[in-house]
Amino acid sequence: MDSTGITVQESIRKPLKFLDRLNGFSSADPAVFSDRKKYLRLQRNITLLMFCSAMIPLLFVELLFYFQYESPVRHSEHSGISVEAERIRQDYELFLQERLSGLRSLAAFYGFEQLSDSGFLAERLQILKEEFKGFEDLGVLDHRGLMRGYAGPYSLEDRDFSNSKWFQKISREQTCCVRASHAAQPLFILSVRTISAKGQPWFVRAAILPEVMATLASPPGLDTGMEVLLTNRSGILQTPSIRFGPILNKLPFHFENKSEKPGPIETVDIHGEKVQIGYSRFREFDYVLLTVRSPLEEKTAWSLFSKELLLILLVSGGLIYFLSNRLAGAMIQRIQHADEKKDLAFRELEHSHKLSSIGRLAAGVAHEINNPLAIINQKVGLIRDLIECSSDGTELKGISESITDITRSPDCKIYRLTDEIVNAVVRCRSITHRLLYFSSRMEPSKEAMDLNELIREVLRVLNHAFLERQARVDLDLADDLPLLHADRGLLQQALFNIFNNAVEAIPVKGKILVSTRLESVKTGDLEQLEGSGTVFVINIEDNGEGISRENLEHIFEPFYTTRMGYGTGLGLSITYGIIQKQGGWIQVESELRKGTRFSIFLPLQTVSSKTLP
Repeated sequence: MDSTGITVQESIRKPLKFLDRLNGFSSADPAVFSDRKKYLRLQRNITLLMFCSAMIPLLFVELLFYFQYESPVRHSEHSGISVEAERIRQDYELFLQERLSGLRSLAAFYGFEQLSDSGFLAERLQILKEEFKGFEDLGVLDHRGLMRGYAGPYSLEDRDFSNSKWFQKISREQTCCVRASHAAQPLFILSVRTISAKGQPWFVRAAILPEVMATLASPPGLDTGMEVLLTNRSGILQTPSIRFGPILNKLPFHFENKSEKPGPIETVDIHGEKVQIGYSRFREFDYVLLTVRSPLEEKTAWSLFSKELLLILLVSGGLIYFLSNRLAGAMIQRIQHADEKKDLAFRELEHSHKLSSIGRLAAGVAHEINNPLAIINQKVGLIRDLIECSSDGTELKGISESITDITRSPDCKIYRLTDEIVNAVVRCRSITHRLLYFSSRMEPSKEAMDLNELIREVLRVLNHAFLERQARVDLDLADDLPLLHADRGLLQQALFNIFNNAVEAIPVKGKILVSTRLESVKTGDLEQLEGSGTVFVINIEDNGEGISRENLEHIFEPFYTTRMGYGTGLGLSITYGIIQKQGGWIQVESELRKGTRFSIFLPLQTVSSKTLP
């Protein structure tokens, strides 16, 4: 009991009851709880509980993000196309202003007369092409529209452009960018107006090809599905379009001329498809830049944002489920292992009580049997005394002496009969001594014995089992082995357990090989082998089903058995203890579907033949 007044058993029982309710069964039934299916169901329920506990807050956060950012993201989606138009328009204006600044510098440094020289003008054109890419030609016009100087690929020198619309427009503005055409070639005309010393205006103009202007319509990072167009404020195309037709085609929509603030427009193109249009007006030129794209749902910013939220939810859910399942599996394994330990402890306790009861019963039986045996032994001695006295006519002598002190006559049949009775008494006495040893844990009584003969005795006891299996037992016993000093009864029991396991493991018509030999061991092995560096080695090998590596590590543990339904799991454990008490060691080697080999090592202790009974 702890400081709160709750016992340890109650603290353990509460979580176990909760797990039982979660799994749908009662812990009072250990047979049900030990079923593998019940553990799997418990693991599944715990996994789902942990998964739901983590996913519900995550799902709530996902929904909060969804509704919180839906409106801003959709607004940025619609305004993004206009922002892109504004950015590209600024690139266009920067391009045109840089070239206009070059024309202003040219008009400021050189006068009208000097620039009217076509040769000099050609040199200036080459310099401008090196500084500013895109110039096609260069010309100087007087106030009447006469081309006084020209350098370029067209024959425009001394031509009168006073009636041209582009000249009428540039004559009214300080700087201008208009669209014109020379020799069926569309051009963009840049012009700068300058006032001479006499007060007359004159003009420096340059032409730029539409291809150069078109390169600005595809800057790096532009969406591949977006088209950039250039139109005047009347809606006349200045560049060709896939969605709205060739140059000079009229756009099918209108925008306010006074507004310079970009804004999105939704309309249809000449193919009848819906499009989104963003536009931005040039501040100093009579042009409008358009960005056009199809409103495809899978390419919109909101669609991408929604897919990202869904992807985060799926990845997080998968990760949470994986971790929940692993944690639940580890928890269930510990619960199952604890239940197995508990069941094993109960079985060991029950078996200990049984052994204790059997021990007390064995002690009582041994004492009860010893008394009649003593009487039988005494009466047999008396009978032999009577026979001896009657044979020589003398009075009875030594009636209380042991039967082993009587002179034996091989011609007397009654002597042989009484010898058999005495031998039976000795065997019964040996049995009762073993029972007493079992009940009171007496120390083993060592004696000198022939190891090969001991093995043959045990094999004769199991002869009926070998006949039932039709098994073949091959003996490879070394000759001239010295006498072994050990407890005969305990060693018989150890060999009996190993032979019995071998008989049960082999198939019908199986084979068992038994061999003995002397072997010298290393100094390091003497820590577990008493006596000299020479040991007896007993090998018992069968061709049975073998033992798996997992089971091989536990075969000497008490109550461990792989025979479900029968067997106590104590045979090899007792054998292991017996060999250790004899100062020896036991090893096992096995391979599935090939067989098993037990090796017993017993210390060699020199015993004189006079000590034999």
